[in-house]
Amino acid sequence: MRRLFTTFLLCCLFVTIAFAQAPEKFTYQAVVRNANNTLVASSQVGVRVSILQGSTSGSAVYVETQTATTNANGLMTLSIGGGSVQQGTFANIDWANGPFFLKIETDPNGGSNYSVTGTEQLLSVPYALYSKEAGNGFSGDYNDLTNAPQNVSVFTNDADYITNAQLTALLSNLNNRIDSLGTVLGMITPENIDVMSCPEAPTLTDVDGNIYRTVKIGNQCWMRDNLRTEHYSNGTAIPYGASGTSSTTVSYYYNQTGSAIPLEERGYLYNWHAVMHGASSSNAVPSGVQGVCPAGWHVPSYAEWEILFDYLGNHAQYICGADTQYIAKAMASTIGWESSPYNCSPGLTPSTNNTSGFEAVPAGSCINGDFSYAEFGSLYMAHFWSSTIESSPDAYSCNLSHSSPGLHWKHSWGIDDGFSVRCVRDETSGGSTSAVLPTVTTTAASNITETTAVLGGVVTADGGAGITMRGVCYSTSANPTISGLHTSDGAGMGAFTSNLTGLTASTTYYVRAYATNSVGTSYGTEVTFTTQPASSLSGTCPEAPTVTDYDGNVYNTVQIGNQCWMRENLRTTHYADGTPIPADTSVSATSPYYFDYSTSSLSLSERGYLYNWIAAMHGASSSTAVPSGVQGICPTGWHLPSDAEWTALTDYVGGQSQYWCSGNSTYTAKALASTTGWDNCSDACAVGNDQSSNNATGFSIFPAGDYYVGGYSGSGSDTYFWTATETSADNAKFRSLGNISTFLLPYNRFKSNGVSVRCLRD
Repeated sequence: MRRLFTTFLLCCLFVTIAFAQAPEKFTYQAVVRNANNTLVASSQVGVRVSILQGSTSGSAVYVETQTATTNANGLMTLSIGGGSVQQGTFANIDWANGPFFLKIETDPNGGSNYSVTGTEQLLSVPYALYSKEAGNGFSGDYNDLTNAPQNVSVFTNDADYITNAQLTALLSNLNNRIDSLGTVLGMITPENIDVMSCPEAPTLTDVDGNIYRTVKIGNQCWMRDNLRTEHYSNGTAIPYGASGTSSTTVSYYYNQTGSAIPLEERGYLYNWHAVMHGASSSNAVPSGVQGVCPAGWHVPSYAEWEILFDYLGNHAQYICGADTQYIAKAMASTIGWESSPYNCSPGLTPSTNNTSGFEAVPAGSCINGDFSYAEFGSLYMAHFWSSTIESSPDAYSCNLSHSSPGLHWKHSWGIDDGFSVRCVRDETSGGSTSAVLPTVTTTAASNITETTAVLGGVVTADGGAGITMRGVCYSTSANPTISGLHTSDGAGMGAFTSNLTGLTASTTYYVRAYATNSVGTSYGTEVTFTTQPASSLSGTCPEAPTVTDYDGNVYNTVQIGNQCWMRENLRTTHYADGTPIPADTSVSATSPYYFDYSTSSLSLSERGYLYNWIAAMHGASSSTAVPSGVQGICPTGWHLPSDAEWTALTDYVGGQSQYWCSGNSTYTAKALASTTGWDNCSDACAVGNDQSSNNATGFSIFPAGDYYVGGYSGSGSDTYFWTATETSADNAKFRSLGNISTFLLPYNRFKSNGVSVRCLRD
């Protein structure tokens, strides 16, 4: 859990110095996760707050319950002292009789089924409230004082009646009270209060959705928590290294699950290869090595660590024992350290650590694949990588020990070892970058099938830096990020379209558009959609429910007999090898082209493009075989059907009585035609008659028309499909269906004409 925020400390100092009435409550913030370590975002959370006296297992002097609402990052804010009181009185807590510990229990579902989230010592708040008591300690009755003066008059302002000895005793007692108050205030010095989050970046979020606090020290903005990402900022996974892992070439991260320090505090351990992500050694300021860090942040170089050390060593409030090298306590956290008898070491009185706010926890290391080596293990040491090679194969690292007052630069750590990582924000010499996160919106889903959908987004602002990646991320859980399923749909500003494939029928998906620049990744508003039920597309090919062409278009399929067909007309502008197909209106018999009658009332996914036979064949020879053996314009693993394969389709449909009209085995056109788009026809068993009864096979033929020397015609009334079989140098066989048709007709057609294409699975 997070400790109390600095803004609260500022309020406490003001109230204490002014000797005014201290607030009978204080603010607490924490990030809430469920049992699966998933952020509980934008939700109501049930909370029980207990203040324990003496130890983490001490008696509760005060208990209250609240219901808090988390924000989009899972952050909840509590006003402790303002909840529904279950035990004790907040105003009656004797803060001077500490220590006190804060125990937070939560129910992520908003009820009262609490589980322990964490217990930690209260440092700042008790002293602030105690100062209220010290400030108001003299009630006006001298008998309240130790060694109270005797024989004092009952008159007001009667100092003349007090003997010199009595007055001396009174002043001594008051001075003791003031000294006590000074001791308390000394723990809330202006230097301590200067532990502030970076104003330009109070938090940052990695690609996995982990949220980290930041701290401004000098002109540097550091992560206040150890890195715990499992992916690089581009979504690439970092391999996990089990205990015993030691590699001089392979990247890995390691999670010491047995550590007493929570994951949010200790983070993961990474070897240097994982940290650098292929970058070369750097000792520049800034290092220029993003490596494992989130976008807009980088791995600090040896020189950047030195800047931090020099800053702390040159400010008296951060050094111990007047030695400018003794800054370990200023950097070390107040928890987790093994005890130590040595002066100025993090293990001696840890409660006085962390005046800088850097909050280094003893997360240990993984040396030669061994986490258990006690001298360098959890509770004893904190190790942090730099981006700088000392001499191959060793790199510099910053190390804090529980028993040492200073820091250690070890020159002999191998780059295969696992250490913690802290990142530094990319900043200009002026102290901050002018770039900010981009702005992106998410568009609603369309063309939803049981396995596919079309979404997208619009990048409306690049944040002052170029958009390097954009697309949508999607999941069956809320708030998806690019560490999970996502598309990559180019770069730059403006609108983009994202095709989702491989979805599950009857499933609700959560989608957010994203855009990435040098500062980081931002997300658009979340939208949801539900895929069609499996029954809505009867007869989908079990071995290939969809097929995707070179352009990324996704087509549904249909199994009819032993054949697996595309259920939609082809709409690619490239062959499977990436060769583009020209868009043309010349009606050429020698050069390939495709034609799109974009003013058709049919959508592109319904009408597809029209191709001449030259384009459909892609240089292949005529074929009458089954299968044709002509891939032609079709995606890899699919082919252009021969005339014989079209005949096999119509023969199969004609042999199944469920596809007949009026009991006539030749009247099968309606079973193949779509239920919409056709011109009306009153003839019985014609495609245009009672269209709602069409498409019993699921083949879904739409009236896409054709393109020929006279122009475009047929939308609403006719459609045609190429075969791989020619009849002469100028003509090839095709299949035709019209709104007045009762069966699929075989004809010849000029090879120069543009007609539709359906592909058949190999």
